[in-house]
Amino acid sequence: MFSALRQYSVFDYSATTFSFVGLATPVFWLALMLQVLFVNIYLWFDVRIFYTANLSGVDPGTGLHFVLDRAQHLALPVIVLMVASIASYSRYMRSSMLEVVNSDYVRTARAKGLPERSVTMRHAFRNALIPLVTIIALNFGALLGGAVVTETVFALDGMGLYFVTQLQLGDPYPVMAWLMITATLVIVFNLVADIAYGYLDPRVRFD
Repeated sequence: MFSALRQYSVFDYSATTFSFVGLATPVFWLALMLQVLFVNIYLWFDVRIFYTANLSGVDPGTGLHFVLDRAQHLALPVIVLMVASIASYSRYMRSSMLEVVNSDYVRTARAKGLPERSVTMRHAFRNALIPLVTIIALNFGALLGGAVVTETVFALDGMGLYFVTQLQLGDPYPVMAWLMITATLVIVFNLVADIAYGYLDPRVRFD
């Protein structure tokens, strides 16, 4: 959003550069590089910041210790998924925001004397979210079906690793079940995105 409002500024060029780097970085490569980095940090300084595999330790404990243990195990997979997602979402958001800020109703809102923050957040940002909502809804449905590459690299016991394991075993029925669940989730969240359009853009009406 800030890149679109400050088009061709230093911030815009910097954000665009980092976005393209994030889009061009293979997920499996980034995951492996993070594993190598934090394993070497542990070997050099004897300090374990994040774990590089599995969902929890052998004895994760209870209460706060369990939460911290789970967070240390999930931090690197979350970072890997976050880099690719933020890079993609930022490009969609910038393009959509650029289209909206130059529209007639935004110029009319400014001509009426509304504060710039109100013009940006209530009129421009809200309508610019529509393409982004579509992408997020579809990605969220697919993500619940399992992040196949990330779960495989980090050995996370999720649906993605389950799919790869059953595929290697050559068992078609679990694979078909995984495909059915994932397809259903994508369709459901696509419906959620369609419903959200009506709340984001008053011009959209459902009969």
